[in-house]
Amino acid sequence: APFGSIGVDTFEPWTGVDCLIAYTAISSHFTGGEGGELPAEMKFQHDVDALGTQGAVELWQSESQFKDWDSAIIQTNPQLLMSQVNRSGLSSLLPETLKASHNWVVDGAHNTSGAPVMVSMPMLDLEKRWLLEAQIDSPSFHAHGVAMVGTPGFLIGYTPSTAWSATALGSDLADLFRLQAPQEMPEATHYRLDNQDVPFTIREEEIHVLGHSSETIAVRESYFGPVVSIGNDGTKYALKHIILSDLDDGRIHPLEGMFALAQGKTLTEMKEAAWKLFYPSIHLLYATKDPAPTGGIGYRPAAALPIRSNAALLQGVIPQDGSLSSSDWQGFYSEQATPFMHNPASGVIVTANGLPTDDASIYGYQASGTTERGWRARKLLQDLFDEHGMLTPDEIASVRFDCGLELAESVRTLTNYLVKNYPALIPQNDEAFVALSYLNAWDGSLDTSSPYAPMARVVRSIARNKDFYAHTSMSRDYPFPAAFFRSLDVEGESYSLANDYVEDAIQWVFIGILPTAWQLVNSSPSESEFGHGSDPQFWNSYVKKTISIPYVEGITLKETVDPAFDIETEQVICPSKLTLHSQEGNFYTQITPLIDINGSQTAIAPGNSDNPASQFYSSELSGFQVGKVSASPIDRNLIESNCVATSVEGCSYEKPLYDPQ
Repeated sequence: APFGSIGVDTFEPWTGVDCLIAYTAISSHFTGGEGGELPAEMKFQHDVDALGTQGAVELWQSESQFKDWDSAIIQTNPQLLMSQVNRSGLSSLLPETLKASHNWVVDGAHNTSGAPVMVSMPMLDLEKRWLLEAQIDSPSFHAHGVAMVGTPGFLIGYTPSTAWSATALGSDLADLFRLQAPQEMPEATHYRLDNQDVPFTIREEEIHVLGHSSETIAVRESYFGPVVSIGNDGTKYALKHIILSDLDDGRIHPLEGMFALAQGKTLTEMKEAAWKLFYPSIHLLYATKDPAPTGGIGYRPAAALPIRSNAALLQGVIPQDGSLSSSDWQGFYSEQATPFMHNPASGVIVTANGLPTDDASIYGYQASGTTERGWRARKLLQDLFDEHGMLTPDEIASVRFDCGLELAESVRTLTNYLVKNYPALIPQNDEAFVALSYLNAWDGSLDTSSPYAPMARVVRSIARNKDFYAHTSMSRDYPFPAAFFRSLDVEGESYSLANDYVEDAIQWVFIGILPTAWQLVNSSPSESEFGHGSDPQFWNSYVKKTISIPYVEGITLKETVDPAFDIETEQVICPSKLTLHSQEGNFYTQITPLIDINGSQTAIAPGNSDNPASQFYSSELSGFQVGKVSASPIDRNLIESNCVATSVEGCSYEKPLYDPQ
């Protein structure tokens, strides 16, 4: 109906192609892939020319320890396997990227409701309507949640007896393979594989172009997959992708996993559903009412993780040699080897694009740690436990409003500890001490009302910089700063630092982090992404912002239908995606108490109508500012009693037969 205001009144049928486009658009947010391999190959070749092949490989391997190796699991000797798995997409000792989702669940034995409570925050950009809240009522399941456009299943959802939630795992589930084939693509019929000329499988596809005549293209399939890219020199690249691969382990299509999640009743059934949901790659939390009386909670990564060849060079980073079948994937990570966690003694599981625990024993290999936001959420929940004992569902949900920055607080605590305990060793660096004075004046929040939040934000970024940290003694034991800080005792009298680390920690903080942060935050915003200008009273003016939300975006998720109806939000209070609370990323929030599924609450900012003619268009902007949530029951009668309308212009609503049993 809203399209009528701009003269659009005819719609084409929704097709499988539309589903694929929508699915691909959101899957790219959850999953790594081949996108950066061609630029990486060019850079790697430049390093080969300068350093030789061995020198370039050693350089890239040393740098790659600070990159997400995207589940590049190598089938080789146990020691190397341990090393590679620890650099895999499952290892949350790795630095965070732009992924920003987080969720947590508390079991029934640790909250006053007596059943699990789950909080889900996928943290997708407000501007991108990738997910739609929906309900599916079918003979085989009855579920409510958020679904990808055109997909009959939920990445985040709940049924009368279960709930589940996802954050991005970001595994690399695709590789490019460089083929040896004639440069003249239209005439290419063969390519070289294992010293043999092998014919392409060629098929024609007709592409219908709106307003133009159709075009027919020849699609070439190789041993590795379809030819998808041609380099500037005519080199052809084939794509190997999980979704195009025969897993040969009983898994056929990820939608089977989505359906299985909605049908599951027990932790075992939910764990098996996670195995079937192999794409896109996600960290999956789940909770069940069974077993009585307090239910159960669990975690499992949902992804088909390829085992890359031991013969591959910088696997998962640059295109591989497509002239050798030995370069191909060697299989997939088995179901038995996939980690999972059920009913931990703590009663809490948190994921935030990283592993949910520091306990390596549940994994069976060397991988541990959480991302910074996961670490923060677990700490806040533990603080609530320490203060209140049993938590209420509201207290569990309240963690979502936190704007704190754990790594910046850790730098501050460490720095003050060093100043107090080792004053004679502290170098006299004026910029470092000025930066420390602002960091000490910071109130711990990245809220835009916090005057020294920009200093904390820059300190956090510099603390994660590998060029400063990699040369310290701490880095030999803890690959990343967050892992090092998590190894220290709690704040207060018990806070301690190993003597072996003291001198390096002082250099890292007083020569590296603090003076660099001071210089960057005082630079011009036009000179640096960290620049806020030389006058601290204006620092926050550079981060305060409004958000323009396009009106009914198209399937490409890029363009507004009509800019005249775009929504401009009020100035956001907490814009940073580094924190648990981020209005810029508060696309969706779901709070699910399993004691009463009909008491579930959701927030989809900012309004409850996409029709500019509606009195409810953008009516929830004020609610967006304060993080308001609304009732989201699963019972059909309760839904209809809360409905403002059951029909819209040009679309009649017919109530289906409904049996709550």
